[in-house]
Amino acid sequence: MTDGVRGDRTDGVGAFRIVCDYSHSASDDPIVHPGHVGMSHPHTFFGNTTTDASTTTASLLQGDSTCRGGTANRSGYWVPAMLDDGVEVTRAWSITYYKSGYGGVAPRDIRPMPAGLRMVAGEPRRTTVDTRPAYLRHTTWFCMHPLGDFTQATAEMQSCAPGWDVVMTVAFPQCWDGVRLDSADHISHMAYPDGGCPATHPVPIPAITMNVHWEVTDSTAGWRLASDMYDGPAGRSAHADWWNAWDPVVASVWMANCVNAGLDCHADNLGDGRRLV
Repeated sequence: MTDGVRGDRTDGVGAFRIVCDYSHSASDDPIVHPGHVGMSHPHTFFGNTTTDASTTTASLLQGDSTCRGGTANRSGYWVPAMLDDGVEVTRAWSITYYKSGYGGVAPRDIRPMPAGLRMVAGEPRRTTVDTRPAYLRHTTWFCMHPLGDFTQATAEMQSCAPGWDVVMTVAFPQCWDGVRLDSADHISHMAYPDGGCPATHPVPIPAITMNVHWEVTDSTAGWRLASDMYDGPAGRSAHADWWNAWDPVVASVWMANCVNAGLDCHADNLGDGRRLV
């Protein structure tokens, strides 16, 4: 950790962001297919460098990480691989937001994420376009230029020009049932807020949104997610997996200074003058 600048106060929305580089690829999914090597479609992994079919919370806590701050965040993040005519695109990185101030949940009410909590967001089996309004969709796509320009978000993957990034955004449910670290469908122990957390899922944790960037160097005409098992425009099956293995001491710092305080701390900034590098 190094010295950094404090974030800027906002209108009650707090945010801590963590950048994680590409780690590795494998046809493993320790949440959906634990212990079964090679059973899933290909995945691109960020964060913990040991994530595989045999992953446990204990094994994550012994691993290294491609995230800023290294072992301060040993969490596992993974998404379906992006394939270019069947060949994986590994020019990828992610930035994950841990936020407050949405869905009727007050920043001060958000609680720490329990060690080992894991979940899946998105619809891996979707084959039709999601026609719901953007604010109701949990996955979106856009193009982003390194200088900050970006296109309007859509429900399907966009064709982005060379020099830009294809970006997939996946928003995880924020409300935990307070008991289970996982569930049979990997989602029912969690819920999305609507005017606050429901009584069945009364414990709000930070609202986690994962943005995955794939760098474009040529045409994206042949690009599809490994989970896109249908004919038609790519990206309908967008989804992501997350398994918490944050150092609780480090997480408590950005929780207090950014999320609970309603402070936008920007990327890798702990909100107290220190930055994860």
